[in-house]
Amino acid sequence: METWRRGLQKKIRGENVVGMKVSCKNLNGDDFSQQKLRNADFSFADLRRCEFHTADLFEADFEGAMLQDANFRGSRLKKANLHKALMHRANLQKTLLRLASLDGAILVEAQLEGANLVEADLEGADMQFARLHGADLSGANLAVSDLRGALYNSKTKWPEGFDPLEHGAIPVHWSNEPDVDIETAKDQD
Repeated sequence: METWRRGLQKKIRGENVVGMKVSCKNLNGDDFSQQKLRNADFSFADLRRCEFHTADLFEADFEGAMLQDANFRGSRLKKANLHKALMHRANLQKTLLRLASLDGAILVEAQLEGANLVEADLEGADMQFARLHGADLSGANLAVSDLRGALYNSKTKWPEGFDPLEHGAIPVHWSNEPDVDIETAKDQD
């Protein structure tokens, strides 16, 4: 392991690392679970398979980051910048993404069950085959988003006037998938 990487892992463990900058670094598989990483700069970093479980990532910058198979379950990504982030198969279950910028993000097969996406910007996001059971997308910008094959249930909340069927999303009762009863992430400041 590179020396800077060992030093970074030692620095992060158990500390509040507000505004940390690791843009353009390869952190593939690292564990940032339960860390306070507010305003951290992860832009264009390789974060594939990283663990961010229940981390505080308020206003963090993940622009263009590679986040395939990353685990954000229960994390706080309120007002985070995920513009054009690559998030194939990312676990975003019960994640707070209120007011987050996900425009142009690739969320193919992402697990968004119970995610709070209220007023999030998802313009042009590729959400094909995402799992949206119980997600709250109230007030979200879904202009030109690709929802083909995305699964949702009766607890999924959509922006006013938005018809998920017209955008290719599939109600879970039409598929062979079991319905999942999951509570939406709460916004707590």
